[in-house]
Amino acid sequence: RNKEENFHKEDESIDISHCVPLSDRGNDVNIITAGPVLCEGIKLQKALEEKGISAGIFSAARLKPFDDDGIRALAENSKVLVTMEEHQVVGGLGGAVAEAMSAMKGSRATLVRCGLQNQFSEITGDQPYLRTQYGITADKAMTRVLEALD
Repeated sequence: RNKEENFHKEDESIDISHCVPLSDRGNDVNIITAGPVLCEGIKLQKALEEKGISAGIFSAARLKPFDDDGIRALAENSKVLVTMEEHQVVGGLGGAVAEAMSAMKGSRATLVRCGLQNQFSEITGDQPYLRTQYGITADKAMTRVLEALD
């Protein structure tokens, strides 16, 4: 609809019962995206890799039923998990990841949720403008990820 880039091959078979990996799992950071903001997640992954930070990127094809086991495996083996979505993090992808992680015992990744932070949008604009205003860009996410890694 908005001329988003296609990240999958036309004949590719995708198992939507799990988060779809678009790269190898990162040792430091793993990014989980939902919907058209995947392009920002890929930019973030590349920027992190350029800084020498091992980062992976995954696409959550659905939220119900959710891939709790896959998320927990990422959280056990990462320093930071990042969710990126173009809507509320509460009740959305960020919330689903937080719920999956809340049932874990022991150490786990720090969670950074990029999306609307339990608020209503009171501004109008095109998609890039709104992403910038609400911190749903690779640049804005990078700042938060670097803080979480410190």
